[in-house]
Amino acid sequence: MPKQMTVAVLGAGGTMGLPMARNIARAGLRVRAWNRSPEKMRPLADDGVHLANDARAAVEGADVVITMLADADAVLAVMGDAIDAMREGAVWLQTSTIGEGGIEACAELAEGHGIRLVDAPVLGTKAPAEQGELVVLGSGPEGLRDGLAPIFDAIAQRTMWVGETGAGTRLKVVVNSWIVTVVEGGAETIALAEGMGVAPTLLFEALEGGALDLPLPADEGRGDRSARLRPVVLPPARGQGRRARAGVRGPPRPRSPGARRDPAPARGGRARARRRGHERHLPDERAQSGAMSADRLHRFREKRDFSKTPEPRGRGRRGRGSGEPRFVIQKHAASSLHYDFRLEADGVLKSWAVPKGPSLDPREKRLAMPTEDHPLAYGDFEGVIPEGQYGAGEVIVWDTGTYRVLGDEPAGEALENGHLSFWLEGEKLRGGYALTRMGGDGRERWLLVKKDDEGADRRRNPVSTQPESVRSGKTIEQLARR
Repeated sequence: MPKQMTVAVLGAGGTMGLPMARNIARAGLRVRAWNRSPEKMRPLADDGVHLANDARAAVEGADVVITMLADADAVLAVMGDAIDAMREGAVWLQTSTIGEGGIEACAELAEGHGIRLVDAPVLGTKAPAEQGELVVLGSGPEGLRDGLAPIFDAIAQRTMWVGETGAGTRLKVVVNSWIVTVVEGGAETIALAEGMGVAPTLLFEALEGGALDLPLPADEGRGDRSARLRPVVLPPARGQGRRARAGVRGPPRPRSPGARRDPAPARGGRARARRRGHERHLPDERAQSGAMSADRLHRFREKRDFSKTPEPRGRGRRGRGSGEPRFVIQKHAASSLHYDFRLEADGVLKSWAVPKGPSLDPREKRLAMPTEDHPLAYGDFEGVIPEGQYGAGEVIVWDTGTYRVLGDEPAGEALENGHLSFWLEGEKLRGGYALTRMGGDGRERWLLVKKDDEGADRRRNPVSTQPESVRSGKTIEQLARR
């Protein structure tokens, strides 16, 4: 890290972001600030902070980019749009409270752009943030820790390094759960005291100074700490547990071995009849979608010189004679290795780049960045895209097969609405999956998640154990040596 680093703070007008940016500037570091509501960050100008008009302008050239935003959706929306403006070698310091799923999505976004990520949520509220007395729960590459010390020294009284990226967020979830336990338990105890005619102040007086005392601040002017707990004595919303009431986000608790799983789609009876009824409309739908597919492929063709690349220009076939649409997953060794996930819909292959590839574990959320629509013929493509061409590198057909929609909406319509559940029948993958569009402004992002059904397997990772093509049997490495 340079001696006087440049730090970009995204979310610099928030309750936590503004004092953090101010303290970093007062520590002598160059600070650029961005906030969705610009007026909220204007006080930072008095501390010499540069106020950027947009997030991309803020991060461009910065050594460290700090995100302190409301939730995972906000973080991913802002960084999804700004990350490719970060300079090579820059560090993304993620300090928001975003839960396990959020930090996993951030890690995949960072990896897909070659950016180093440090997960460092903070403990504290407005007052500790203003006083520079937060606690940082840091996790990430050990080699980056000393370089980030000037930032942490400016905002925190203490920094804990707890492991690899993601460990900080997991600890924050646990801490939040502890806070809820203490507050809810205290509130129930106060309710019990009042019901028994015992003044709550006597409870705290009895505990004061002992091993069971808690540092709850007294209500101003009354010395009554019970007032700090009263607001939580509320009936929880139906279906919400302690984690939800705390605002603690993360994956659900693992199911027990006997828990009910999502059933496989029905293959007979009414389900078969419904599917046959749907297939009767396929020729009409295909004709309509074919008329529009040329326009949908404009971006695909615009990016490629077909006199130099062996990629197919267009046309192709539907799923293997079954009447069901096709899917294909192509392993692609471009500037960074990733998996291109493609679903046939509306006469084209809807496409996403999945940096880590698909998972069989329902607990894992895989980032999927949408790319341009591809022609149906691309589902059979395997070969080497030459240097100088868009997406240069080796491509193999890692898995392919057919899929069917789990729901009433056609695939194209469901994707337009931001969520598609579907069942894959591939050579390596089988079972239910869901694609969900992340909310917020900026660059569009999706999450690909395995459903908890008969095809789920938390122990098996086909991305690692089955690297070969289902078409040729070759690996990416063998194709590169050809």
